[in-house]
Amino acid sequence: MALLIIKGGFILSLASYVKRVFVNNSAPAINATNLNAMDNEIYALDQAFPVSMSNGGLGGTTATTNAYNLINGLSAIVPVSADLFPFLDTSGGTSGRVTLTNLVAALQSAGSPQIASGTYVGTGTFGSSNKNSVVLGFVPKLGFITTSTPFNLTDVNGRFNTGTQIFVNGQTQLTIGTSPSYYTYPTWASTFQWYNTLSADCQMNTSGTTYNYVFVG
Repeated sequence: MALLIIKGGFILSLASYVKRVFVNNSAPAINATNLNAMDNEIYALDQAFPVSMSNGGLGGTTATTNAYNLINGLSAIVPVSADLFPFLDTSGGTSGRVTLTNLVAALQSAGSPQIASGTYVGTGTFGSSNKNSVVLGFVPKLGFITTSTPFNLTDVNGRFNTGTQIFVNGQTQLTIGTSPSYYTYPTWASTFQWYNTLSADCQMNTSGTTYNYVFVG
C-alpha cells in the first residue's frame, strides 16, 4: 500500500510499503523477525528524506525550508482582484480563502497605509474653474507633487523654486509665497483636487510638463 510520510511539517511523499496480512495460527508469524522487518522498512523510508522536488517532495528537512522551497518553486504571476489566498480565521477557529480585493479591503479597514502614485501632464490652465485632480480611492493624509523641470518664482523676499509642493491633510491653503496670490488651495477627498490663482506654473500645471505625484492615506 502507499504510506503517507509527513516530515518537517509537510507531506513529503507517498512511499512504497509492503502490507502484511496476519491470520491467527498462520504465516506470517508475529515474531521479532517480522516486526523488525516492518520497522526497518519504515525506518528506511524515514531516512530517505529529503525527497527531491522532481520526485514529488519538497527537498527540505524542516518546515521552514520546505515552505521556502514550495513558494520559491511556484511560477511568478501578476495577481488580479479575483485571485484567491488561503487564510486562517483565528477568531472563528476556521480557515478558508479570500480574494485579493477582500484582502486589500480588510487591510485598509485595519488601518494599513494606502499609497497612490502616478504622473500627469500639465495643460497650462489654472484657477478655481480649472482645478487639477487625481483619483486616489482614499482621502490622503500626505501628498507630494514634483517635476524634474521646475521653474523659479520671485516674490518680495527673493527667488524660490516651485519644483515640489507638499500637501498635509488639514491645510486649507498651501503657501508658496508671501501673498495670497501665491496660495494653492487643496480639496481633501478620495479624488484630490487643487488650484492656484496666480499661474499654471504655481498650480503645477505648466503646459506639456510631466509631473509625478505620491499620496499616502
